Order: sequence, then structure tokens, then C-alpha cells
Amino acid sequence: MSAISYTITDAMEALQQAEELQQAVWGMTQSEVLGATTMRWMTHIGGFFIGAWDKDVMIGFCIASLGKREGKWV
Repeated sequence: MSAISYTITDAMEALQQAEELQQAVWGMTQSEVLGATTMRWMTHIGGFFIGAWDKDVMIGFCIASLGKREGKWV
């Protein structure tokens, strides 16, 4: 059994793998996925991206971004 690794990153290579994963898992088209450039922008304004890898293959990811609700950062 291989170990799964988790990494917080904003590397374009990882974000592009996340695009491909969305297409493979959910059958999304290129125009439907959350794109690598958008995900990178999200990480640069205070959000984060964490990827899960089985060796060098991305098997999952999570992305989060800041927002405001009722004047408070959430």
C-alpha cells in the first residue's frame, strides 16, 4: 500500500493537475472546470489549495478562498 501525501501549494503544475482531475472524476469539460489560473489567483488573495497525491498522481484536492459576509471575513 502506498502512502498518500498532502501539500499546500500554488504551483501551476499542481493546479493544472486539479483541472485534469475535475474532468476525469466529474466528466467536466474544459470550460466547466475551475481553471488553474483562477485557482492560482484565489491562493494569491488569501485562499489556499491543498492537493492529495498517491506518489506523483493527484487523487484529490481542496481549494478555499476568503469572502465577506455581513462585513466580516469568512
